[in-house]
Amino acid sequence: MMWAKIGGYGGATVGMLGWLIGLLIVAAKADAPQIAWQVAPAGVLLTLALAALLVITLESVIERFGAASLWFQVALWGLVTTCMGLLMLLLNHWVAPLIDRTPGLQRLLAEPGSLYQSTYRTADAVPVALLAAGFVLLGAVAWRMLASAKR
Repeated sequence: MMWAKIGGYGGATVGMLGWLIGLLIVAAKADAPQIAWQVAPAGVLLTLALAALLVITLESVIERFGAASLWFQVALWGLVTTCMGLLMLLLNHWVAPLIDRTPGLQRLLAEPGSLYQSTYRTADAVPVALLAAGFVLLGAVAWRMLASAKR
């Protein structure tokens, strides 16, 4: 049973690293290896920190309420929205300026009809809304865990 848990969390961690893997593939296609050297080390550390937060939070909720509880779902959605908000802010304010300074990469992402065409910058309202929703959901889970601990 323990190996199944570790495997599941490992899959979640690799899934969370998908943003970085995709960025590195696109940077390689655009012949912009400097992006990899600038983003990869901190990107991996940030993603692993978010994965650790996910594991610790979900294990605590499962221990307290069980995996089939409503609070597990609330915690999971809170973590997903929080991580997405943080990653979108990271892309907007760290990766997007690097892309803007790399003409080959910017051209590849802006080329109409390209397999790599994408929007790499959004308004800050979207990630802030995701962060707010995530914090509210995680706050509700923390409040419920504290309230059940007093009993």
